[in-house]
Amino acid sequence: MSEKPPENPNTPDNNPPNDSETGPISAHGNNRIESARFNRISSCMGQGAVDSFMEMTDRGKEIIGDAYEKLYDVPVINRVVGKIGVAYKSFWADGHEKKAASRKAKMDGLDMSMTALNQASQDLSAVIDNLKQQHTPGSEALQLKLKVIERQKVELQNKKGGEQTKFEVQSNAVKMFTNERDAIADKLIGRYEEKLAPLEGGLDKLQHNRDHIEMEFSALNIRNQEVSDGIKKIDEQKTKMEEGLKLAGMSDRAIRNFPAVKTLDGIMASRRTNMRTERERLTKRRNDIENKIAKADKKANPYRDKRAEFVRAKQGRPIDMGVETRSRERDVTAHEDISTNIRQEQPMSETEPQNNQSGTHETERRETNEADERPPNISSHVSDWNNYLDNKYGKDKSPILVNMENFFAETGLTPVNTANKKDFGDVLVKYYKYNRTPAGSFEKDVDDYINNYASK
Repeated sequence: MSEKPPENPNTPDNNPPNDSETGPISAHGNNRIESARFNRISSCMGQGAVDSFMEMTDRGKEIIGDAYEKLYDVPVINRVVGKIGVAYKSFWADGHEKKAASRKAKMDGLDMSMTALNQASQDLSAVIDNLKQQHTPGSEALQLKLKVIERQKVELQNKKGGEQTKFEVQSNAVKMFTNERDAIADKLIGRYEEKLAPLEGGLDKLQHNRDHIEMEFSALNIRNQEVSDGIKKIDEQKTKMEEGLKLAGMSDRAIRNFPAVKTLDGIMASRRTNMRTERERLTKRRNDIENKIAKADKKANPYRDKRAEFVRAKQGRPIDMGVETRSRERDVTAHEDISTNIRQEQPMSETEPQNNQSGTHETERRETNEADERPPNISSHVSDWNNYLDNKYGKDKSPILVNMENFFAETGLTPVNTANKKDFGDVLVKYYKYNRTPAGSFEKDVDDYINNYASK
């Protein structure tokens, strides 16, 4: 039982095209319309509608064509029209491809018969040569038989030529309908890309804003660590003060109400409140942006899905059946096939340059009054990082040197802020991400610097 196309195809029996057809247009003989517009319109017409369309004046055809084109501007309807057109062109392409496969099978059968006759001809020629060398009579009768075999080979070649001609017609029809299907899909893909463009642009800006907040979080962690260290020192001073007052005979209540103790408590409470307030402020900003991203992404997803639907519709390509292009008999010019190979896109891979050269880096240590090591300040980190890049790539070749003034302006840090190497590495990665530096050009270097070169 034959397949039926979507909606109403333009052949009377609703079957895939036979050997003499290339689609709905060719059924009209001399009235064939070569316009691509008719090819699109016919996908949504039944046989009666096509006949009526063919009988219209040129002006009438133009009006109908314009009305059809405007359907692509109507939401929902344009997608329905496009899906019908894609399915219809795919139906005709599949029908021709089945016919082409059938022709290829017949050609393969003829090739097998040709191979058998070639082998018989070679064997018979060898016997004839042997008889002639021995001057034995009877070679003439075998030559007559060889002549019969040659005629049979010619007949098989003629049959194969006819089959290949029909195969080429079907093969080119497959490609023609595939191209028409792709044209319909491309039209819808373009429409959805127009809808997506402003949404994707807004999402990109929101993502950029979120990257900046993430960078601010990393910088805040560095500042809060300094504040926490200061609170710890104040708490130690308070403890010593309380111990001294207790030795002086003051009660616990009197110590708590002692002005100096209350002042230190107020300072620590104020700094803790500021730390909490700043973190809450950034958290709220991040949550607001992420809510906007979620809403914009939700709005864009239907257009992405519809676009992807028509992109996938183009993925079914004609099968390469491996039929060689024929050449003309007794002609030095090869017969050129009208078809071309469809080139499939190959994913590009980028290999990151490996550089095993390592530089030397001296770690600066600073002694504190309490004999503990104080983490380097931010400006020292930035200078060391730029020196590391200079040693590894050279000043003129490094693409990711940090501009110190820009770094402090965008992160909100100051040169005197201190940070351990892990926290500095975190804010450095966020800084590059915010400035849209490709990840492959800095992440490995940052890890190498933090693990092997950075000051503690």
